[in-house]
Formats: sequence, structure tokens, C-alpha cells
Amino acid sequence: MSRSERLLKQQLFECQMQPKTRIVSNHLNTVELAKPTRKKDTTVRLSYAYRFPRHLLDPPSHLHSKQRANVSIVLGIPTFRRRKEFYLRATIYNLLSNMNEAEQNETLIVVHIGDSEEDEVLNMLEKIQASFQKQLDSGLIDIITSSASNYPDLDITERSKQNLDLAQLMAYAHTKGIYYVQLADDIVTRPHFITSMRKFALIQSALANPFEPSWFVLDFSKFGFLGKLFKSTELPYLIMFLQFFYNDMNAQDVLSYLIESKLCRQDIMEGRHCQRLKAKLWQHFDGNLFYNVANMSLKSKLKLQADEIA
Repeated sequence: MSRSERLLKQQLFECQMQPKTRIVSNHLNTVELAKPTRKKDTTVRLSYAYRFPRHLLDPPSHLHSKQRANVSIVLGIPTFRRRKEFYLRATIYNLLSNMNEAEQNETLIVVHIGDSEEDEVLNMLEKIQASFQKQLDSGLIDIITSSASNYPDLDITERSKQNLDLAQLMAYAHTKGIYYVQLADDIVTRPHFITSMRKFALIQSALANPFEPSWFVLDFSKFGFLGKLFKSTELPYLIMFLQFFYNDMNAQDVLSYLIESKLCRQDIMEGRHCQRLKAKLWQHFDGNLFYNVANMSLKSKLKLQADEIA
């Protein structure tokens, strides 16, 4: 066994034995682990000794940020140019109108503009600034974009690009708060959704059996990858899977495969036992807190567009 193989084997062993508190080192591009503890660790171990790709370690292009951090919940909104509708402003307005001042103070909204054309990025930035300058100045809203290095040097599908954009967005957001929630740029939500999500997360954590795995994702919407809440400390697992399988499946399927591959053998992923284990890590809120515009009635769409014009 070569020296490099011995080092890799030792890293894998340490990752399996120690708690998964991360410290990202820009010099080594590695994830180190906190000191061991005597307390029994019952978390499902997604064993890793991974490296973030360099473009995820480098800061994204900050179009606007006041560096707000240590919040309770980070809301991630990826957006890009569409041929017809531009719902982003209406979506942000809907989010803000359904949060009170206390909820806004413990929240960070991160908008990721995924366009490669500089003129289009600046155009979208101007639209956001024209409507939400107060929230930008207070630090409630961050706006970021990716550099060309975020994408491989080849033609990729829209789905593949969306996966890479999600990975970049999560990599930026995962150090900003306790929880991360995946949203979209064409949604509506319910009043006090922040408080509802936080309470549900606390309840599920309190009810968890200390001798069984805790939840990995809390689901607040039945519409695709929308409304998924993660512990920020566990986002690196999903980030790496999105990087590995960006060209093979959509984000929802990547999440499913991540959980199944760590709980079940390849030959029994569709079995009842595997699905029971998966249900413990992927827990669902009773009802929907978020709705996608594509699944709304014409009347509701017209109201959303009226809010956008106003």
C-alpha cells in the first residue's frame, strides 16, 4: 500500500469515527473534523473525506451583500432569464409580506442569478434594487452570481446547469445560518412560514429517538425540490452529490439517491424496509407551505402578476 493510499484510508477512518463538524480550509481545500467526544454519536454517518472543488471554495461574485450571518434560516432562490415571465420580484415580495419583523431579523434571503451574460445579470440586479433597496441595505437580501468556472467546458442541459447552480448557492449559504431552505423564483407561500418551519424542525429534533438517525431533510412542499429544509452543517453531503451527478438526474432524484445509497443496499432500494428507513430521514410537514406558480390556477397567476406590476 502506497503512502497516499494509507493517508486516504486514515482520513476515511477518522471521518467515520468523529463528529462531522466542518472547518473548511482554503489552504488545503479539505474538510477537517472537530475533536472527538465521549458522547455516543447516533447520526447516520455519510462517510466522507472529500474536497470541495476550488470554484466552490472561492467566493462567488457578490453583486450585493452586507455579510449577514448567524441567522436561523437561509432561503436560497436560484433564478435565471426566462423567455416569458419574470416572477422573481413578485416572489420576493410574497416572502417579505408573509414575514413579520422578528422573522425577517432571523432570516437571510440569498438570490443566485444563474445567467452567463453580463448584461442580463445587471438587468436583473437593477430590477431587484429598484424594488428592494431597503432590504438590500439592511442585509436581509444577498445577491450572488457564478463565474464561468462553475460550469464544465462543454454544452450542458438546463437541468445540469440548475444542479451546478444549486451547488454554488448551497456552498455560499451553508455557513450563514442554522437551516437552509431551497426555494424557487416563481412561488407563493403562507403567512409566518418561517415560524412554522422552525417550530417543526425543533419538534422533529426533540421527538427523535437518540438511538436512531435524526432527520436529514424536512419537506414543506409536494412540488419537486421546492420547500426542502436542511441542517446547514449537513449540506456539504448534498453539494457533493449534486456535483457528482449533475448530468445524470434532477436535484430531487439526487437527494433521494443520496439518502437511499447511505441507508440501503443497491439491490433493495425499492424494498419496504429501505423506504421505512428513508421516511425517518425524509420527513414531511402536514400540508404545503410553498406553491409553485406552474401549479396555480389562472386567477392566482393573474393576482401574482398584478403584484409584480404594482
